[in-house]
Amino acid sequence: MLSAKLTRSYFKASSWGSEPMQYTPAELLDIRGAARPDKEAIVVLDADKPRQAITFGELKTKTEQLAAGMIRQGLQTGDRVALLCPTSLEYSICEYAMVRTGAILIRLHVSVKSSDSVKFVLNHTKCRWLIAHIGDRGENYRMLTDMIPSLAEQGPFVQLGADLPHLETIFMISSDAELYPGTLPWTTLFEGIKVDDLATMQQRQATIDGDMIHGVYCTSGSTGNPKFVAISGHGMTNLFRAFFDRMGLNETDKVMGDRPMCYVGGSTSTTLAIGLTYISMKTPTTGPEAQKGLDFFFKCIEVEGINVPFMFPYMLHELLGRVQAGMDISKIKVSLTGGEVIQKDLLRGLYELGYHMVNAYGCTEIAVICSSLTSDPIDIKIEKTGIGCDNEVKIIDDNGVIVPIGSAGEVCVRNTYMFVEYLGDEEKTRQAKDSRGWYHTDDIGVMDENGYLSIQGRRTEVISKATVKIYPSAIEKVFREHPKIHKVVAAGIPHPIIKEEICLCIVEKPGAVLTVEDVRDFCKENLQWDETGSPGMIPDYVLLFDKFPTGATDKTDRKKIRTEAIRRVEAGREGCKIHV
Repeated sequence: MLSAKLTRSYFKASSWGSEPMQYTPAELLDIRGAARPDKEAIVVLDADKPRQAITFGELKTKTEQLAAGMIRQGLQTGDRVALLCPTSLEYSICEYAMVRTGAILIRLHVSVKSSDSVKFVLNHTKCRWLIAHIGDRGENYRMLTDMIPSLAEQGPFVQLGADLPHLETIFMISSDAELYPGTLPWTTLFEGIKVDDLATMQQRQATIDGDMIHGVYCTSGSTGNPKFVAISGHGMTNLFRAFFDRMGLNETDKVMGDRPMCYVGGSTSTTLAIGLTYISMKTPTTGPEAQKGLDFFFKCIEVEGINVPFMFPYMLHELLGRVQAGMDISKIKVSLTGGEVIQKDLLRGLYELGYHMVNAYGCTEIAVICSSLTSDPIDIKIEKTGIGCDNEVKIIDDNGVIVPIGSAGEVCVRNTYMFVEYLGDEEKTRQAKDSRGWYHTDDIGVMDENGYLSIQGRRTEVISKATVKIYPSAIEKVFREHPKIHKVVAAGIPHPIIKEEICLCIVEKPGAVLTVEDVRDFCKENLQWDETGSPGMIPDYVLLFDKFPTGATDKTDRKKIRTEAIRRVEAGREGCKIHV
């Protein structure tokens, strides 16, 4: 806790982690490779394929060779290279070779599944090269031939199409790359590397500044068109470092997550920043074979000796059941979760069983904004999002003024290694990052007198009912505790007179049967009417869903839920009215 209580919603973290590292990612590659050449750096696990691993020494050597081949092939500092590749060792080799060249890596998001989407990314970011993995079933090459119908007849070094004015070459990652005409096998970049090529690469590497843009994360576009979040070299090495220091991690730890490598949440950069082993699990833990993935995930924790697992909220129900059934968690040092609001009873159940877990709130642009501490009392870890992590955090009103503690406003964050810009979009960059370096999250939050945050939702999701602004999270927080409710979303339904009404969208717990009467009674007992005698936060409608739609990152897609709620309410407004 702070020695002096806050009176306004501004918090600056101090001495949580270490001083920022000044090494570039390329320098860290060389340091780690020389110090521990035989230690595993990155491991890729797939339930249907053999275990793959690369040591620090191998990563150093392979990235030197690939970078030298890229430079020999004509890649210049500042060139943009797109990477269309699933989680794999090849992904990491490409990613870390690029940091030696001074070129900018554009990480295509896994949600990019159409030729039009690929073309949009390539044109927006002005990519000169595309490095593409064939895909698990050849799907990526088929997508490229849809994008360039004449690809099979093209030479690999000619202009690939008038509608792709910047793209010159496509390299294909495949053991049979010669079967994919119009592309070059990426193995050609490794072939015939000479001492002079490596010397040229080292000369180029020496010119790279940590403030230069190293790479770009393409967001899923869940809040509109995809954003192209440009991260500097120093940002890459430091975004997570202070947070992991704060968690007490060191080079002896083994971290595992199931996020794709193209996500900032699946980044293996902690391998460089901390010197630990990062295990990336490719088998999906969502979708039609979710249980297969979950079973494999928990098996890997035991077999690989994982002591720092990343588990997103949808995995915690499975974890709690396994711990209650006798799963040994004594060797887990600390676990990380986050991404969306988690049910209090689920969190409490895990904490009371002695599970060491940190709940984090963040985004691609700035990584971790705040998190709980393992030393926090259980009630604080359940009620609060967390306290700032090596950041300045403030809550402001619509005029940009810092609000008193306990008041809601927009969460803004500032640190020295946040994202540089939205590549190719100066206007969006200015909207998100102001002239004083504050990143505006568009999230509504409340700060308490000790600097802890509670996130209320996004500004764009606030429901305007007559003259009252209602935060969906305030309603959801109450209904999340209902014994029959698994998930809940409050959405605004357009109304011609009072702007919006409140629709409660619910997914029941397995085996539960929820009635409108149950919801009506719960409203009367747990939600207050406002001071004018109006029903305030009382929902006007209730709808049951079999499951909520999710986006590419497996988060609940609130936009799709609202769209479906509007359609269903308008189709039968009285049939879903609560009438409290």
